[in-house]
Amino acid sequence: MGNCESSTHDKQIHPAKDVVPLPVPPHNPYENGNGDSLQSPPPHISDSIKGGPTFSLEPSAFSISGGTNPSGLNNDWSNVKDALNRNRQIEEQIMKDHRKLEKVIKLLLLGPAESGKSTILKQIKIIHLHGFSMADLGEKKPLIFRNIYESIIQLIKGAHSLGFELPANLQTDIDTFCLFFNDYQFGDQMEFPKTMYPVVKRIWANERIKEVYAQRSDVYVMDCAK
Repeated sequence: MGNCESSTHDKQIHPAKDVVPLPVPPHNPYENGNGDSLQSPPPHISDSIKGGPTFSLEPSAFSISGGTNPSGLNNDWSNVKDALNRNRQIEEQIMKDHRKLEKVIKLLLLGPAESGKSTILKQIKIIHLHGFSMADLGEKKPLIFRNIYESIIQLIKGAHSLGFELPANLQTDIDTFCLFFNDYQFGDQMEFPKTMYPVVKRIWANERIKEVYAQRSDVYVMDCAK
């Protein structure tokens, strides 16, 4: 027989185009190149540890199961709840105070001394806040006594500034008044001395002192002196 020749030609295979690569398995960091396991993978965070407790992360069911209950944990969570409740109460009170302050209208009253600022406030209190209580009036007594003293001193100084000649009886009362109050200690509980009542009345009733008050535009005298 002769040489048998195939009627078909051998197919040429291109290695770059016709060879299909096999899929490569994903790399396992816990295996070496030979496929041997190096170490066991770490357990998932949700897996229970053998022999140990498991914790629930929900605040409403914060508990321990499967192990020994650590001492004081329930007390700690109770303290946390108390702190949260207290914080909520404080925030609610802050909001209430804020809403209350939003309804308050603040008025800045400006003016020089003795211009009537305090008088306006007193009138507002009398008209809109039912006036002054007996306790309020009692608190004003030391202030009234102090104003009496300062008014008499201002009138005496005004008489000297205007060059008025004072009668002897008036000068005697002035000396008595100044001598008594020279070392007098004014305080919140001050009581005007009764021995000075007639002296103050005589000084104020003197015509020269009344002339000083009439010319108070030339000398400084408190508006409430009269």
